[in-house]
Amino acid sequence: MEISGPKKGEFKLKGKKVSVLITPSEIQVENYKIFGPGEYEISGVDVIGLAGGVFRISVDGVSVGIITRKLAEEEKSRLGTVNVVVTPAELELDTSLEPSYVIPFGETEMVAKFAKGLGTETVTPVPKLVASPDRLPETTTVVVLE
Repeated sequence: MEISGPKKGEFKLKGKKVSVLITPSEIQVENYKIFGPGEYEISGVDVIGLAGGVFRISVDGVSVGIITRKLAEEEKSRLGTVNVVVTPAELELDTSLEPSYVIPFGETEMVAKFAKGLGTETVTPVPKLVASPDRLPETTTVVVLE
């Protein structure tokens, strides 16, 4: 699965057979739009939505967490395993999620500060992240998308 963005605040997940568009107000899988809480399965994509714009989206065996706020323990439990966290750089990462990748977004200075807080001194932006369930790093890696 490929993750690209943030262009105009949007991220795109591209799986083998389906793409998912993530905007600040919705998740779009094919012609279906998801605006809030619930559990959804559309064309092999599993989505769990919580209040406040928090989602877990599973595509091709990789789960992506859109984390926009601090989570309660029961919410973390409901989300389950999250391989990739996409989060505003202003939000402090909850390390108990133990993601393989973290994709911070926001102002350049905030992204750099976020990465440094996770022990990454310099980050070179890349056009996309390619992730597969059999090639996830064992330690959390910060990825900044162009």
